[in-house]
Amino acid sequence: MKEYGLDLSKHNGSLDFNAIKNNGNTFVILRAGYGVSGTKDPKFDEYYAAAKSAGLKVGAYWYSYALNADHAKTEAKNMLEIIKGKTFEYPVFIDMEDADGYKKKNGMPSNSTLASICNVFCEYIESKDYYVGIYASESWFNNQLKTVSSAYDKWVANWGTNNGTLQSDKSNAYKLHQFTSNYSLNGKRFDRNISYHDYETTIKNAKLNGFGET
Repeated sequence: MKEYGLDLSKHNGSLDFNAIKNNGNTFVILRAGYGVSGTKDPKFDEYYAAAKSAGLKVGAYWYSYALNADHAKTEAKNMLEIIKGKTFEYPVFIDMEDADGYKKKNGMPSNSTLASICNVFCEYIESKDYYVGIYASESWFNNQLKTVSSAYDKWVANWGTNNGTLQSDKSNAYKLHQFTSNYSLNGKRFDRNISYHDYETTIKNAKLNGFGET
């Protein structure tokens, strides 16, 4: 099974979710927030409501600024507070990277600590009945996160030449692949992903991600 979808944050601005769906996308993964202080993405609630209204499946992610395992647990609790009361047909993810150089500026945690941050975050979220996974680049999975637990799904970023098209099949190692940051729709550029797994059925059958609430 293959599905295409976008990942979105406030940086994407005003969006037409019906246009997203009508152009061959069936899911969106929304930034819920970021950091140890628990900053909520200002577009999260708006995007969530609009995506659901358009009939799109929804997942969520948390951009991690954790430098140790204690930070990771705090971030997990922050994320749960922001996503509570909502339902997600796709997993909730920790976004592990250093896009703005924050980790490097703060001494860059060791590889074992980076893996531990992912494991602690995922373990805590999973304990609260969510289907959880880890987002990172392929080079981070192969190096910094080599010892991360195999219990959690990996959402990999590998853009190839980043021309907007899918250039490689990562289905043997990953269930979700962010294959470009150059997908064009209505004059805007987006990150686009392919999913190789029927997350909705798995999650609903297991009554996770809010679907077990009465």
